[in-house]
Amino acid sequence: MKGDELSQLQLKIFGYESPKLTGIVDSLVEERYPSRPNYLTVALKFAGRVGIPPKRIYEKDGIFGEEGKKNPEVKELINRIESRIDFAYNKRLEKDIKEFEELLPLVKQDGYQGINCIRINHPLNVLKSVGGKRDVERAVETYRKLTDIELNGINLNHVYTHWNDSATPRWKVWSGEPILVYWDEKERFAYSEINEDVEKITNPEELIPRIGARSESRRAFIVWDEEYKPIEFKGLIPKDKSRLAPFWFSSVPEGLLDYESAKREEEMLNKLGFLKAKAKRVGVASGPWIEEVEYGILRREGNKTKYVPWVRIGALDKDLLERIDISSTARNFGTQLRKLHDLEKVDGELDPHSKHTKGYVSYLHVGNVDINGNIIDFEDLTDTADMSEERKIELRSEDITQFFYGDRGGRGFFRTPGLYRRYPFSEDKELAKEFVEAFASAYVGEEVTLKDIGVELSSPRWSPEWSENVVRLAYG
Repeated sequence: MKGDELSQLQLKIFGYESPKLTGIVDSLVEERYPSRPNYLTVALKFAGRVGIPPKRIYEKDGIFGEEGKKNPEVKELINRIESRIDFAYNKRLEKDIKEFEELLPLVKQDGYQGINCIRINHPLNVLKSVGGKRDVERAVETYRKLTDIELNGINLNHVYTHWNDSATPRWKVWSGEPILVYWDEKERFAYSEINEDVEKITNPEELIPRIGARSESRRAFIVWDEEYKPIEFKGLIPKDKSRLAPFWFSSVPEGLLDYESAKREEEMLNKLGFLKAKAKRVGVASGPWIEEVEYGILRREGNKTKYVPWVRIGALDKDLLERIDISSTARNFGTQLRKLHDLEKVDGELDPHSKHTKGYVSYLHVGNVDINGNIIDFEDLTDTADMSEERKIELRSEDITQFFYGDRGGRGFFRTPGLYRRYPFSEDKELAKEFVEAFASAYVGEEVTLKDIGVELSSPRWSPEWSENVVRLAYG
């Protein structure tokens, strides 16, 4: 390293040209915010302005190269540049912290119903992305204040957070994106838009604007009632029916729910009785690329059991496990699935082109069960009343295998790992044992152990044979 170059840079950084450095730091912080630039980014930009070739900054024997950084003077220089960056970054961050702290009590006060829900989304996302060589303590502490807001025992932070694991992709259910909806107080229904169909079945002047949280699929959303209990609505209202296009895995336009499917799901959820549901016909939609479809909305909410629509069981993590009784979740799931099968239904559809289980595709995946074990999404059901006992066992077993194993002939996000293969169950064998035994015991109707159904936790994959053993124990 050339000593004159180091001296020149030091002199100009801390001497008469320090205002220029401040300007460079401020502009880089603003440009990259909420990410934080480091000393090298600043030095490269500054060096060019004071006549030092950029390569003399980062080459091995350059000022900040491998050899250069061994020099105590260079280490001191790096610390001083970082200090200036910290000052500029914290000053910029202060604006979002202040906005967040002013909005937080208002969001708590209106229970995520008011416009403050949308306003807080920006500083919240910024605070989640705070960068730097060290945590900015006040920003982190301010963000943690959000964990004080809980409804029905589940942290609302989970509405705004994707569950991403570098090793195992988890089921993303709620994006947490705020959505403006229109609430019908008398009917307890919410509409994502007010179009001519909605105007025919309601009085638009009586609809109350509310804030909901949108789902990852973008065709469902949550609102909270006056007691802050969550209500989920499935099916959007098209703003412009002339521009509708079919969804990639369905004949129904994207975002819409056909009324027949809504009625079918309403009937099954109410028969099971754990949740309660109500389907409502809204109107008819058609377009140049789709056939005419009668569309509607489905309302789902808790009944015998608590319903947490924004967290599905595939998104379980260590934090959520501390908030729920996993054994109770498993038993609730087993009880509901057994009742569904007793009603001579399986959660899927016959497909003669499917290579799985002689033409049956189950939709009982981890995205269709919430963290309390409630089964939802009964748009497609198959009646088994007229089938042979062996055929019934095949299809019922496939429902269980789809849930625990996954990847059973679906497309896109249906090709998802089952619960047995997902973190934390894939790593915590005691947790897997507790869940499987509680589920199987509830499904069979008596206490069942892993040995009874042949489960070997040493195996990384769920065996279809284990599913069949559970069903045969239940149905003799």
